[in-house]
Amino acid sequence: MAKCGSLTRCVVVVAFALIGGMAATIAKSPPPEVSEIIAGISRSDQLRQANLLDFAVTRHYTLKNSRMSSPAELTVHLTFQRGVGKSYEVVSATNASGMTRKILDRILVAEVEASRPNAHEEIRFTPDNYAFALLGMETLAGRPCYVLSLHPRKKSRFLLQGKAWVDAEHLALLKIEGHPSASLSFWVGKPLITQEFQQYGDFWMSSHNRS
Repeated sequence: MAKCGSLTRCVVVVAFALIGGMAATIAKSPPPEVSEIIAGISRSDQLRQANLLDFAVTRHYTLKNSRMSSPAELTVHLTFQRGVGKSYEVVSATNASGMTRKILDRILVAEVEASRPNAHEEIRFTPDNYAFALLGMETLAGRPCYVLSLHPRKKSRFLLQGKAWVDAEHLALLKIEGHPSASLSFWVGKPLITQEFQQYGDFWMSSHNRS
């Protein structure tokens, strides 16, 4: 039996052993049907929709371009209320004016529109919105994941042509990446969007966005 030099090291060793054991078990198991993975994502989404009443966060948006001497930045106070969606208030802006401000504002408006109740069905990971295929497995943030290809069934600013990484233990989204199947606007076009998720209590929430 390996000896640990400190309690912290022991905890870390045990944690990595548990993660490694879980990954080995999942890797040996036959992969689930794509429909099972999508059903798991749907259950996670339904849990959040039914029980998450509201939240508030402060977000920092940065726009970089090789032609800009320094990045444009916005600090935004974002709130969510169930049945209403998201709203935001710009707390501060640095080097954000003219075209750069238009781009940042358009990204914020698109995020707010996507959070509205009437838009929820349009953005969900369902067979009505996407054709899925299981590409294999990868490890992301130390967790084994199923990797799915995403093929939107219609043109929409809210649907991505790309890939999704699904936590193999919880069947919850860890990351999605791709281009919108429809242009966000004349100014923004179809950027490569990466969205990462993290578990907060009982809910899996967006933790980082990059466009």
